[in-house]
Amino acid sequence: MEQQAAGPAGLEESAMWLMARIVQQIRARTTDRQAEEQTSITPREFVVLSTADGRALTQLELGQAAGIDKSTLVITLDDLERRGLVSRRPAPADRRRRVIEITGAGRDALAQVGRLMREVENEVLGGLAADEREELLAFLRRVVTTEMTESRPQGSCV
Repeated sequence: MEQQAAGPAGLEESAMWLMARIVQQIRARTTDRQAEEQTSITPREFVVLSTADGRALTQLELGQAAGIDKSTLVITLDDLERRGLVSRRPAPADRRRRVIEITGAGRDALAQVGRLMREVENEVLGGLAADEREELLAFLRRVVTTEMTESRPQGSCV
């Protein structure tokens, strides 16, 4: 017998509502865990740090790879740079462009928050068997890939 999602009548059949509930749970648990571990990396900052780690990307390339619009990225990078988690330097081929590099402190923060997020993901998806989780990831990747190839995202994904 399949377990029903606890929600308003009819919404348990809505993929959008179900995904929003999952995101709500992930955000709440992540916020709680970050408070416990005294880390303040936001989901957007985590995406930026993850995308920049080990890659020499310009701000434009980083924004495109991370799915973050230019103005939001600049604000995010300003904050990360102020806290010593990334640095910006002129690109060798075109000094008007800036290459983003994650610092040692940025890698440490990324590792800490990455572990925390994996733990939260395991808690939220703990009711799924390993093969179900793989299937869910495959479905989500397909939706994201299809959406990104068929339309240009507006604004930021995080």
